[in-house]
Amino acid sequence: RSVSENSLVAMDFSGQIGRVIENPVEAQSAAMEEGHAWRLFIGHSIGFMAESPEKNLTGLLSNKG
Repeated sequence: RSVSENSLVAMDFSGQIGRVIENPVEAQSAAMEEGHAWRLFIGHSIGFMAESPEKNLTGLLSNKG
């Protein structure tokens, strides 16, 4: 099943409620910001696990609750 690009919408979930972004310039900006945030998240996650997986797993488990 294919999805037409015309049926896709940009969404902003940064606030308390989600909203459709109708301005194409704002939609492009939001997409770039989201991509940057994901790259930072992935980079930090990889660095976190690379330090000492056993230590980090223990820390995660002891912080639950």
